[in-house]
Amino acid sequence: MDNKIAQQNESSSEMMPPVNSDPVPTKTSRKRLFLLVIISLALFVILSIGLGAGLGLGLKHDGKSVSSSPSSSSAPTSSTPPSWRRDPSEYILDMNSWDINAPPTTRHFDFTVSEIEGYPDGVLRSLYVVNGQYPAPLVRVNRGDRVLVNVTNQLSAAVTFHWHGLYQNGTNWMDGTAGITQCPIPPGTSFLYNFTVNMQYGTYWYHSHYKTQYMDGLFGPLIIHAPEEASYREMYDHDHVVLLNDYYHNMSATYVDDYLAPGNENNEPVPDNGLIQGANYFNCSTLDPSHGHTCYQNSTRAQFNVQQNQRYRFRIINAGGFGMFQFAVDNHTLSVIEADSTMVEPLGVNRLDIAVAERYSVVLNANQSANNYWIRATMDTYCFTTSNPVLNTANIKGILSYTNDTSDPVSGVSAEWPGEDPNVLCVDMNTTLLVPAEPQQAPKADLFFSLQFAFSIREYALDRAYINGSTWYQSETPTLNVVVPALQAGNATFNQTGVASGYGLSNQYIIDLPNYAVVDVLVTNFDDSSHPFHLHGHQFWVIATSEEQYFDYSAYDSFNLTNPLRRDTVMVDSFGWTLIRFVNDNPAMTSANFAAAQRRVLERRRLLEAEARTRLADQQRASRVNPATLDRLPYPLNRLSSSGVHAWNQIQGREGTRPQFRVGQVDAELLDEELLGLLNGQVGEALKYFGSHIRDDWSSEIQLALRALLFKISIWDHNASYGAALQGLQYVDSRSKSLIPPSPTKWQKSLYGLFTVGGRYAWEKWENWLIDRENGYEEPSGDIRLFSRITNLVSTSHSIAAFASFLVFLVNGRYRTLIDRILRIRLAPPSNQVSREVSFEYLNRQLVWHAFTEFLLFLLPLVGISRWRRWVSRAWKKAVTAMRVSDDNDTPSEKQGQLAFLPERTCAICYNEQNPAATSEADILGASSGGVIGSAQTDITNPYETIPCGCIYCFVCITERLEAEEGEGWICLRCGEIVKQCKPWNGNVLEEAPRQSTSGKVVGFAVADETVEAQPSEETAFDTDREEVDRLAHFEADDDTLHGSNTWSTVEREPLDEDNSNDEPAESK
Repeated sequence: MDNKIAQQNESSSEMMPPVNSDPVPTKTSRKRLFLLVIISLALFVILSIGLGAGLGLGLKHDGKSVSSSPSSSSAPTSSTPPSWRRDPSEYILDMNSWDINAPPTTRHFDFTVSEIEGYPDGVLRSLYVVNGQYPAPLVRVNRGDRVLVNVTNQLSAAVTFHWHGLYQNGTNWMDGTAGITQCPIPPGTSFLYNFTVNMQYGTYWYHSHYKTQYMDGLFGPLIIHAPEEASYREMYDHDHVVLLNDYYHNMSATYVDDYLAPGNENNEPVPDNGLIQGANYFNCSTLDPSHGHTCYQNSTRAQFNVQQNQRYRFRIINAGGFGMFQFAVDNHTLSVIEADSTMVEPLGVNRLDIAVAERYSVVLNANQSANNYWIRATMDTYCFTTSNPVLNTANIKGILSYTNDTSDPVSGVSAEWPGEDPNVLCVDMNTTLLVPAEPQQAPKADLFFSLQFAFSIREYALDRAYINGSTWYQSETPTLNVVVPALQAGNATFNQTGVASGYGLSNQYIIDLPNYAVVDVLVTNFDDSSHPFHLHGHQFWVIATSEEQYFDYSAYDSFNLTNPLRRDTVMVDSFGWTLIRFVNDNPAMTSANFAAAQRRVLERRRLLEAEARTRLADQQRASRVNPATLDRLPYPLNRLSSSGVHAWNQIQGREGTRPQFRVGQVDAELLDEELLGLLNGQVGEALKYFGSHIRDDWSSEIQLALRALLFKISIWDHNASYGAALQGLQYVDSRSKSLIPPSPTKWQKSLYGLFTVGGRYAWEKWENWLIDRENGYEEPSGDIRLFSRITNLVSTSHSIAAFASFLVFLVNGRYRTLIDRILRIRLAPPSNQVSREVSFEYLNRQLVWHAFTEFLLFLLPLVGISRWRRWVSRAWKKAVTAMRVSDDNDTPSEKQGQLAFLPERTCAICYNEQNPAATSEADILGASSGGVIGSAQTDITNPYETIPCGCIYCFVCITERLEAEEGEGWICLRCGEIVKQCKPWNGNVLEEAPRQSTSGKVVGFAVADETVEAQPSEETAFDTDREEVDRLAHFEADDDTLHGSNTWSTVEREPLDEDNSNDEPAESK
């Protein structure tokens, strides 16, 4: 098609009559047009493919669910529940078949975590599920049982499970908090949770503790029975678990990215719906079609079938991520008997406020007429900072049915409890009304800590939560895993009873508590929304709560300590505080635990080292050359002798690095050299303001200082140079036979610094000294020639040895430089890495940094760097001029410029360019030749007068300076005034004689037929009260010279004698 277009253009151009004003397009122009069309089409195709690929990748989760409009036309036709929906009857706790008095036993559970597609409220989306069903299964045990949960991760992301509310006393590493007590379970692997439940019973739950995964479906109930439960069973006949959770129509990770994005001022994502037992309805007509979701209108609601005059215990768990619920049942009162596994005296309520992660048990008496009644879980929208148009919080319902009928309750029969609007305040229920059924006196506190948390926007416009000014950043190594290095003998950084002192405490907010201390924690909320506070591994007393922002310390001793409520999760009101108290009786690792862990880790290490040695031996055997196979190799390899083969096998080494790490080592050296060059250039530019000669004269010392500084802050402190750290490498002591070599010793690092820093400097100074001796006009001495030959021999030998060492490095990748080989230190990855994977977070930081630098480079030509530089230079010169004190105290200081004392015949700009080191009058007089300041090269040519100060300069000099300042003005070197204009000078005033040194030279100036004697200024070497006896004797000039151009003459006189100070002036010669 393009060819046809081109042919048509050619034919049409030939048929057109020639016009003088518009010449006929040439063949070259037509080819250029054709080429431009082809390039445009190619760019269009490339951009289309790229845009299509980008959109396709961005919609990978929604590709199967795109529909033109949400409707029920594509709804499943089967009346049976989908296989992914868990049967709600599994959450009914059979009281007859379960023996709460059974002896302790081991209970096994298998969790397979996977990703499926489901529609809990009718909107299709991806779900994270356990054993293929949503929500997760019930875990039911007795107190004292050993629980074994084998988790198999089939997700594409890591996962953990936290057992919310369990003490995990003695098994803290089974708590399941990612980055704190364990590493996340990688995809495609399994992990066995092994713990025993002691000293507690009641209602708990479990959930994923890796990022926000549990909001995508990884949560379930955990019920622990005990013999003490028998007395409470008299209050109810049936036992049910009720799961409440807020629900989003997209994966939680997408909301987290938006929430943590720069500029988001703590606007938490508002849920799209709420679920009871993992089910609810959603009005598909309210769904935005542009979101690409498929919505099924025939979803289901949770239904609880009851029998008249029976009592039901509902164990209500808020397993949501953000929403607070108000639970109620139409026409039925609820009797609260449990709060967070603490049995309480019955308390009748119509509505129950339940915050995230809280659990309550209520008893419902089915004493109403045989009908259906609404179970309402109204979400408190006052807790949200924004609104969601698709959220209908009044539609979060279940059905309480006396007739096993799935029809909706009749409005005239099922009546909502009247009372306070749940959307007025975001507060928890009044927990002071809850009295524990098993009394416990709160002991007196030993320690007091204050935790103040708030949300703040700081660097990069990022809104983060802060506790006492410190925000959370997940560590790559779990906190409990820091004890592993302590298993090595001689590690003194581990303190079993305190905090490990070798793990960067300055970067961590850690509260170190003594064992069995009674601790008070004052939690103050400086945010405009209420927040739940959960303490792992403990149950605390809620001493006091308040909606006031500031704590009254004067009332500290008056709080009620008689049987206050005990729980593990509490809601802290907005701009309020809560005081909790707990006993620190759950140490992270006891002596017995430590000894057992030490044995397990040492045994595992021995197995790993044995496997590694076997693997390395196999690799070494496979890489060695067998002399018997030499004859089969091509020429000239078949001519290698056995000794050559042996040498080759020795070169290959015992253990090398992979080729990718060899490239990293070479890149590290290049990065280090580039960094040194950048710093050297920046320092040189900075020193130019003090004189350009400093950078040239002290270049070796500058590099010495830079190398020493870089060595101290990189290799000495962190065992890695800047370039090696970027490549993920660090120096290790290769003399060690351990599987994980230790860091270099101080002696090795000291010698490395001595050779690489001090040695380079000494060698460079030595070579410069020899060059200075050899470049003289005279023939260098025999010693100098001998030293030069020895130096050349040593340099050549070092180059050959370094080249041979580098060739060996390319083979085995052990020692990158000759000094590394001598000191037996080498660069290696800090761990046994299989590949050089880079996290997306690191890539994002690099992209942002490169974009920022590119933007700066784009702006540099626009912001006028030269203008800022002139401003800084002008300010510096003004400061120097202000600090300079005149040597002549009697002479009025009329001229305040930097070079005000120069003779009028001398151009200050020319003199400053030729003598940059001379910055004061003493320097200039000291450097003058025979007392004469300036020379023929610095005399004024084509004089121009500056405006307004009237100082005289060369035309070229002054115009270049004014042009360079771009109209902002230039500081006069003579008077310090701001000069913006100049004009030709036509004056005829002679200057006074310049200040002289004791050598006795004076200078005169004649203009246009007039001869005036130049008056010498008073000698600084003479007393100031001496009479002025020295006069200029004669000015010699012929008539032709006087009537011509300005003439300069130098007159020699004898130095003045102090004894003849009152005599006549000496006669000029």
